[in-house]
Amino acid sequence: MPVVPAANGYVVGIHKQADEATVGTVADYTVPVFSATGGPIAEHRRIEVTDSATIEGDTYKGPTSWAKTIEIPALGASLGAFLQAYWPTDTKTSSGPSIHTFSGMGGTQSWIAMYETFTAGTLTNTFAKGLASSFGFSATADGGPARIQFSAVGQTPSITAYTVTTADTLTNGYFTLQAASAAVNIDVDTANSAPGSSTEKIQSITLTSDRGATPLPIVDSTTVSNIGQGKVQNSLQMTVLYSSWDAYHASYFGSVAGTAASATRVDGALLITCKHTVQATWELSFYVPAVTFFVEPPQPDAGGAPLTLNVSGFIQKAGSGDHIQPVLKNSVTTAY
Repeated sequence: MPVVPAANGYVVGIHKQADEATVGTVADYTVPVFSATGGPIAEHRRIEVTDSATIEGDTYKGPTSWAKTIEIPALGASLGAFLQAYWPTDTKTSSGPSIHTFSGMGGTQSWIAMYETFTAGTLTNTFAKGLASSFGFSATADGGPARIQFSAVGQTPSITAYTVTTADTLTNGYFTLQAASAAVNIDVDTANSAPGSSTEKIQSITLTSDRGATPLPIVDSTTVSNIGQGKVQNSLQMTVLYSSWDAYHASYFGSVAGTAASATRVDGALLITCKHTVQATWELSFYVPAVTFFVEPPQPDAGGAPLTLNVSGFIQKAGSGDHIQPVLKNSVTTAY
């Protein structure tokens, strides 16, 4: 019997389109993935009428669109393309390294194309006329690359060959929190000021922004040419080893030293700083200027497990700028 090829010969690509109508055939970057789901969408729906049939009716195929969700390592050069797809304005300053400050959350996004290639049989899909619908960052105590979750939806899938400008790989290095000068800094009760240090011992952190883009078919077309976008929703989840009850006091009792129930909302700030494993001057950071840290009531464990706190972050409007503010430092000399 022949050997069936493994499914791990796979890359995904991204391209910033010049406009909605202009579909690119060159991926700006391709990257390997931890996981990838989605692709063309074309639902089959059965036609059921009162025709005395004892077997279900035949199907018809609904309008075709696409949706793609990937989890990728936070690689040094390609990451900017995914950040720009969600935060459309890249203000590039300095050099050696270049500093890319991304902004415009909730504004008019760039149209993008995504691509994928399965080495087995050389299947190449092009997913065009798309918009980013979510962006996430996560890291755990297990170490390794920080992980990026990215989703997009779009109008036009096709099996079309494409070429690649830059193939980004793990051999180029990646951003991680387990490196010198990398840190997750938290200030529980001071907002709109980047925390310089933190005593919190974080086991896992996930920061997510979701815009909820949706393909919108119309009655006289089998293709989708409209995409709806909802309100941006931001969220933060952390698991923290106990070091103090400050965040717990602030969650319910109005201040880090409070003892009486209070309706006062206590806002703090968060700064995540990742360093690169190969390039010492490269850096990835996410600054959240205003966030309410809310600690779930802790639970005892008769087995003697470590005391951990589950923390949710309610991200508030910043004093200035976006609710979440990414900055990428690398060697890409032009704005994404």
